[in-house]
Amino acid sequence: MYQHVAHRYRRTIQRLVLCYKIRNQLVDIDPEKYYTPGDIRTRGSHRLRQQRASKEANRNSFFPRSVRDWNRLPEPVAAAPTIEEFRTRLSSVPWTQLQAQ
Repeated sequence: MYQHVAHRYRRTIQRLVLCYKIRNQLVDIDPEKYYTPGDIRTRGSHRLRQQRASKEANRNSFFPRSVRDWNRLPEPVAAAPTIEEFRTRLSSVPWTQLQAQ
């Protein structure tokens, strides 16, 4: 059980790090093509709009899954100025907060 949780946690962390890199244009992937900002008039302005997926395969692909994970992050983590700071802040987020609800 513990190894399964640890593996899921590592995959989630890796997905969030790549999402950070894409959003901050640290990799050669256009963020506007895959991510739509959420409503900036409310709290949680770091959030992304969840795209509708009609098929299970689409729902569990990288971008929809990374948006769900990203939207669970606290604002200070998502707003980290550097990738190193993002990793540091991300390591302080409890696993239970990153789990699917």
